[in-house]
Amino acid sequence: LTLPYIVRVIGVEKYGAVAFALTTVQYIVILSTYGFQYSATKAISVNRENTEKINHIFSAVLTLKALFSFTFSLLYLLFIYQIPSLREHHLLYVFALGIPLGNALLPVWLFQGLEKMNLILMPNLISKSLMVVCIFSFINDKEDYIFISLMHGISFVLSGIIGVYIAIYKLRIKFSLPSKHFFVLTLKDGLHIFLSTIGINLYRNANIFLLGVMTNNMLVGYYASAEKIIKALQATIA
Repeated sequence: LTLPYIVRVIGVEKYGAVAFALTTVQYIVILSTYGFQYSATKAISVNRENTEKINHIFSAVLTLKALFSFTFSLLYLLFIYQIPSLREHHLLYVFALGIPLGNALLPVWLFQGLEKMNLILMPNLISKSLMVVCIFSFINDKEDYIFISLMHGISFVLSGIIGVYIAIYKLRIKFSLPSKHFFVLTLKDGLHIFLSTIGINLYRNANIFLLGVMTNNMLVGYYASAEKIIKALQATIA
């Protein structure tokens, strides 16, 4: 919905810079998600009648994802500021860090394990609708391109906050810091899944990343625009 407007206003080259920033930050999402999208979902499903155990799983996974996200975000910033071509658009990358933060907060695995996927609708609908409105309202000039990643970041953070709110106040999940032993068990449960899926997850984002590293923002912009349209069509067919 927003792609034609964004490309027309900021131009293909600036859009390429935005696409590269949003792609590189996805690697933080992949690493901080670990294997929890499967291991935590299974653990919640198996223990759905055990409220205390669910509280421990919720607290451990949320804490670990937040720690992973924070750690990899710091490494990401060091990487950005070490490369002159990326440092030039540093705010673009800083603003995009809201994406891994929001992803760390949104407990999709909890809703999946409890078979309450309808609860994901509200945070996604509110955050994405707000982002669309903000893009059409505030992206009016070529130099506004840095705010696109900010809007994506805010959208994900808002979605994450709403998700945690639903978990705590609607599902009555309580945050209670588990023991060190439980953290270790949670990490072990997700490790084999993480190792078995890390390759394909990194590969899915490789095209835009490699184009950004080896070519320029103009080519990235053209490719990212085409890829977004293709993925949108694939989603409707699926």
